[in-house]
Amino acid sequence: RSLLSKYNIKMNKVYVQDNYVVVEDEKGIHHFPKNNSEFEEWLDHFSLSKITGRSNSREFKFDSISSWFNLDNVTILGGFSFLSGNDSTDSFYNCDFIYSDINGILFDKSGKEVYLENCTAYRNLDDGFDYDSDTIAIEVNCVAFENGYGASTGINNGSTAHSDAIVLRINGIYHSNEGPNVHDVNNAKSLNIDCIAYNSTSTIAGNKSDFACGTSTDATQMWLDGCATKTDDSFGAEIRSTNADIYVRNSIIKNVESGTTLTSY
Repeated sequence: RSLLSKYNIKMNKVYVQDNYVVVEDEKGIHHFPKNNSEFEEWLDHFSLSKITGRSNSREFKFDSISSWFNLDNVTILGGFSFLSGNDSTDSFYNCDFIYSDINGILFDKSGKEVYLENCTAYRNLDDGFDYDSDTIAIEVNCVAFENGYGASTGINNGSTAHSDAIVLRINGIYHSNEGPNVHDVNNAKSLNIDCIAYNSTSTIAGNKSDFACGTSTDATQMWLDGCATKTDDSFGAEIRSTNADIYVRNSIIKNVESGTTLTSY
């Protein structure tokens, strides 16, 4: 399933340390200066594109891939963000995205397709999983918690869809994020099946929710099928736009925000 596996080499971690990209695999630990040709050649061995760093940040960015990109059993630790902005269909299995200085992982290529299974995003400064710009995404058995770590803005989510993105979340767990645990905005659409969200840690009352939909006057739509919130510590559901809707079926949503009406389907 993994591009790496065809070479019988397992890459365990990729992270930024000072001015180096550090790669750990079963043959040892490798330090490569960012934008170094040797590192690009090393990645080319695995049919991956190159990792580049912006001059004013520490960022992992995979781009210039035209067809298919896969990571399996990789931990992305630190850095400015893990961005996947290429034209490929991406898949991630058993990957962790931790301690980023912004989002755990961000997809911002218009029309992009992405699949994540058994992935975890936690203790990133902003969002855990972030889908933007018409992205089509599937999350299966993914977990996002304690994102917005060290922040106090109240807008940091476990999983979030923006700008006409379409997302299917199955059996996800989202909790203890510093903002709505799951929040879709800007005309995004999401179907959430057997997902659990609970215990937003936002200190801003209006942002302390589990499933939040919309902002201002957008027409975001969210479907909750077999979903649940566990406690009354957060608003279980909150509509934050005059044109947004949350549709529910076979779900247990506690402590719905007083101005929110959920629609059965």
